Amino acid sequence: MSEILVVDDEPVIVRVVGGQLVARGYEVSEATTTAAALERVTAGGVDAIVLDVVMPDGSGLELLEQLLQLDRSL
Repeated sequence: MSEILVVDDEPVIVRVVGGQLVARGYEVSEATTTAAALERVTAGGVDAIVLDVVMPDGSGLELLEQLLQLDRSL
């Protein structure tokens, strides 16, 4: 089963998006900060990410760039 990481600083959005994905048969993990998202992704097992762009601890786009750099180094 595919695991999708939902990253947003708004808990309501995380619950709504995560609930819709679970209803469609996906496993969902959640992060409310970019730091938590990076930690979760590096732990492994995440197949896709739904990522908010404006986060209080950094840009979602910056997180995406970090993840791309991490992937290139593997």
